[in-house]
Amino acid sequence: VVLAACRRWPTEFASHLDGVFAFVMQTGNEVLLYRDPSGLQNLYWCRTPSDSLAFATNLHALLGLPEVPRRLARRSLHEYLRFLDIAAPHTMYESVHAVEAGRALRWSPRGLETCPPSAPQCDAGALESFEEAVSALDLHMQRSVQDSLDPAQRPAAFLSGGIDSALICAL
Repeated sequence: VVLAACRRWPTEFASHLDGVFAFVMQTGNEVLLYRDPSGLQNLYWCRTPSDSLAFATNLHALLGLPEVPRRLARRSLHEYLRFLDIAAPHTMYESVHAVEAGRALRWSPRGLETCPPSAPQCDAGALESFEEAVSALDLHMQRSVQDSLDPAQRPAAFLSGGIDSALICAL
């Protein structure tokens, strides 16, 4: 499926895929690392001392590779102690990074480059007022929930008690 999408939409194929996934794809001398917009599946990477690219969907597995340095990142430790979380692209280790949700990284002889987000971005400057922005967000969220419910035979929701899950259930 990924290969067919890549052939049909060479520069934007990932935005046509739906689901929870992360993948690494090599074409010629380029390697593409991609994590879907939900961010539910992790994808970690690091450049080794021998200038190779190491990657894994599990941080423990990546750290198990012999060339992956394990030096703690002070900034990430501070972030964890402050927020009880470390947001991508940071990890607890200095040389290990996480691919951000909805982003692709392309590694080639030219170096490492971040590709733009695959999901369409909202042009906030085009909205006339705050009320118009609220209406646009409401419409976008209702459509998103409806798109997720349409193919579902037995939809369910997990309520964490937070405002985000309550809002999704209300919609």
